[in-house]
Order: sequence, then structure tokens, then C-alpha cells
Amino acid sequence: MARHPVLGPDDVSKASHRSLFWAWTKTIIGYLVMGSLVFGALWAFNFQYTVGFGLLWCLLPVVMWWFSAKIALAVTKSVPADPANPEHQRLLTIVDRVFAKSGLKFKPPVYISDNPLPNAFATGPIHRKAVVAATKGLFNCGMT
Repeated sequence: MARHPVLGPDDVSKASHRSLFWAWTKTIIGYLVMGSLVFGALWAFNFQYTVGFGLLWCLLPVVMWWFSAKIALAVTKSVPADPANPEHQRLLTIVDRVFAKSGLKFKPPVYISDNPLPNAFATGPIHRKAVVAATKGLFNCGMT
């Protein structure tokens, strides 16, 4: 399995910082261009709440990004994995092994969803707020 470096604030590689900087810059420019187009369309049609929608356009993605882990867990109705459950213990062991090899500083908590479809995901805006979740369907088909 290929090991990919984790880009973080403690990474001293200038190439990594440059790559991360340009990725963020392009994202922000694209976001501002799209926001400007929407704002311009609202203004052109004399929409009454142009400023309010402009603020909503700027704030909503930031709030959604910051609370992405909580939102994903709430939508999937996930609960923390129970170490006493043998199926959950297998998943916790897998997450422990991956965490040990990843070089991350914080181990993400593991959650389980009652969804019967096999699926797993990791989410969170930063490594300290990241979570890992799996569905019951993953256990039922023997994938863990």
C-alpha cells in the first residue's frame, strides 16, 4: 500500500506549502467568481435581499465545512463504536492499524451507522475534528 504524506502546518517542505497554497488560492478565486456572478445576477434583477444573500453565500459554506463531521454523523444517525462488540472491535483494530501507519497526530473516533448498505467514510474539516464512520452493511457483507 502506497504511503501518502499528510500535509499539515508542521510540514517543512516548501513544495508542499506551495502546492497547498495554490490549491487554496484556486478554490477561493473560484468561489469568489461564482459569488460575484450570483451577486451580479441578483443586482441586475433588482432583487431586494441582495446583500443578505451575499452574506449567506459567504457564510454558509464556511459553517458547513466547519461542522461537516457533525452534520454527516447526524444525517447518517451514527453512534460511537462499542469496543465490547466484536464486529466493532474489528473495525477499531483496522482504524488503529491505519492510524499507526498514517503519521497523524490524532486518532479519529469511529462511528457506526445502522444503514444496511455497505459504506464507510471519513470526514472533518481538520485532523483534530475528523471522524471515521462505517455502516452495518459493511459488517453484514463481511468487509471488516
